[in-house]
Amino acid sequence: MIKKGSILFTIFATLGEVAILNIDATTNQAIASLTITDESVKQKYLYYFLCSLKDFVNGIGRGVAQNNINLKILKTLVFLYQVVINKIRLLKYLIMLIVQ
Repeated sequence: MIKKGSILFTIFATLGEVAILNIDATTNQAIASLTITDESVKQKYLYYFLCSLKDFVNGIGRGVAQNNINLKILKTLVFLYQVVINKIRLLKYLIMLIVQ
C-alpha cells in the first residue's frame, strides 16, 4: 500500500508524469512511488523538481515499443534534487555572511 502524500512518478510508457497521492492506494509497475522520510525534503519542492525534468526523462527513456526508465535512474534524479537543495542552502548561508 502506498501512503497518502507519496509522490508518484511514471517510469513506463508515459514518462515523467508526477502527482502527489491524496489517498492510500496501490498502482501498477509503470508508476513508482516516492515516500519522503527525510524531514529536510519538502514534498512540493521535490514534486516541482521532478515536474521540471519531464523533457529530460523523456529524452533518456529507452525501449522498443514504449520508452521507460528504471528505478536506478529515478533514484539518481532524487539524489540530484538533494544536491540542488544543498547548493541553495550553501548559497543562502554565503549571502547571509556577505550581508552581515
